[in-house]
Amino acid sequence: MYHQRFKTVDERFDEKYVIDPCGCWLWKTGEKYPARHPDFRVDGGYKKASHFSWERANGRPLKEGEQTLHKCDVPRCVNPDHLFIGDHKANMEDKARKGRSHRPRGESNGRARITRFVASEIRRLYAAGGISQQKLADRFGLAQPTVSQIIRNEVWRDT
Repeated sequence: MYHQRFKTVDERFDEKYVIDPCGCWLWKTGEKYPARHPDFRVDGGYKKASHFSWERANGRPLKEGEQTLHKCDVPRCVNPDHLFIGDHKANMEDKARKGRSHRPRGESNGRARITRFVASEIRRLYAAGGISQQKLADRFGLAQPTVSQIIRNEVWRDT
């Protein structure tokens, strides 16, 4: 009687990607709507394929809060040489540095209610004294907490 040998986790993983000319290991997906960051079935559950690849290459599991970031900026890449570790903040900074931030800032945000000039004017008027944050909010059609954030340079930052 023929008994089929079960594949190891490593064998199953290595079947799931193809190597492109840039050296990326591109995760093959057969799904109709493939995930940007694919999952891999391991130990009865699912794990991000990039996490599994990094852990396998580095011999340790990711610590709490650690994420895999891509040097190549290709979400489907699972080449451990293209991955590095960071936390959520580092991931967001990396994303912004590479121009992938999808949140337009300042006047380029279509929902912006003021301009950079108005923010500077709010700071100037408040610094001159004699006017409250609430009066500035009323004058410019803003909420007082927003005026407070502008004054403290938390939003509409001066650069």
